[in-house]
Amino acid sequence: MDFHATWCGPCKAMAPILQDLKNEMGQQGKIIKIDIDKNQKLATTMKVRGVPTFMVYQKGKLLWRASGMVSKNDLRGALKVA
Repeated sequence: MDFHATWCGPCKAMAPILQDLKNEMGQQGKIIKIDIDKNQKLATTMKVRGVPTFMVYQKGKLLWRASGMVSKNDLRGALKVA
C-alpha cells in the first residue's frame, strides 16, 4: 500500500520507483495507491502520520511498514519477505 498525497514532493519522486516495481512484480503482487486527502478516515485508522507511507501485507497480515523516501532496493526487499 502506498499512502500518498498529490501535494507531496517525496510522493511524486517515489512514483516512478513504484511503477518500476509494479512492472517487475507482474501478477505476483499489487500496489494499491491511497490518497490520504480523499481517504482521511482510512489513513487515520491505519495510523498514517506522514506521507509517503508504505505497507506490505500478505494474507491480511502487516509484514513491513516505512514512512518517507525508501530506496527501490529496500522496497524490493520488503516485497521478497511477503
